[in-house]
This record gives sequence, C-alpha cells and structure tokens, in this order.
Amino acid sequence: MCTTGKTPLDIGYGNIVEIDNCIHGLVKTLNDNGFPTVSSNCGRNVKPIRIGLKDGQTIIKAPTDISMKMYKKYPRKKKGWWKW
Repeated sequence: MCTTGKTPLDIGYGNIVEIDNCIHGLVKTLNDNGFPTVSSNCGRNVKPIRIGLKDGQTIIKAPTDISMKMYKKYPRKKKGWWKW
C-alpha cells in the first residue's frame, strides 16, 4: 500500500478503483487521453512506478540508477530502432 494513501478514480463504465495518491494524476491523465490502464503501483519509493495499459504494454518510471541497471541487463537488440 502507498504510504501517501489512495484516491478513487472512475476508469469508465462506472468502474471506480483506488489509485495511489502519488501517481493518481498520471493514471488519470492516461485514462482521460485514450490510454486505458488496468493496473498501477507507485513502488513506495523503493521500486520503479509501474502502470499497466489495457493493450498489454507496461509503463515503467524509474530513477536513473535503476534505469541504467535495467538498460545494462536488457540492452537494445537493434541499434537505431527508433528510426523509420
């Protein structure tokens, strides 16, 4: 459980869920702009923030030191993948 508490959020179709206060704004913005979420966890300042989207993708927001560890463990397979 988030140490800052939880806030209700209407995610559509009358479904109201409790979202960690510290990421409530981000989750609400995603849902309001066409990116429906199915799960979220603030990480409690110990782990990265994780937000699961309805299409199966996961958004992870991590501090730089954790991001670098993840990048080293899972490097890009193909350089320049962002170029069309």
